[in-house]
Amino acid sequence: MTHCKMALIVLALLLVSSAASTQENGSGAASDDLEAKIASDPVLTRGAFVYNTCKVCHTIGPDERIVSGPDLTGIFDRVAASDPNYGQYSLALKDFGIKWNAKALDDWLANPYGFLPGNRMSFIGVQHPDDRAALIRYLKLFTSLPREAS
Repeated sequence: MTHCKMALIVLALLLVSSAASTQENGSGAASDDLEAKIASDPVLTRGAFVYNTCKVCHTIGPDERIVSGPDLTGIFDRVAASDPNYGQYSLALKDFGIKWNAKALDDWLANPYGFLPGNRMSFIGVQHPDDRAALIRYLKLFTSLPREAS
């Protein structure tokens, strides 16, 4: 078995474990369906793996709380710097006015500071286009989920 296949299996097991933990906390069937969808789709599984670099600062999913960056649940079609639960956006991002879509996220994730100088996201970017595409697809999966206000 290749290292890549092994990593995907381990990640799928971690996602299933995470779903079980979420179910114990009361989020239930919707979370189970989401986790099963991620585990059964190699691109979403890759996106979840790439998202691990994001979760140092960001959260995604229902009932998540803000850490050092804004929650990414529902980011698609949201105007940049418009999450009312996060108040530490840079002036550059506040003035930017872009609505997040796949193209804008791809450009941003490739090189956040090059895309928008003056933003506060201290992240070099996701260099591989396939990793960005998988991450964007993963983020889009969370667009229709409800969020709790912090």
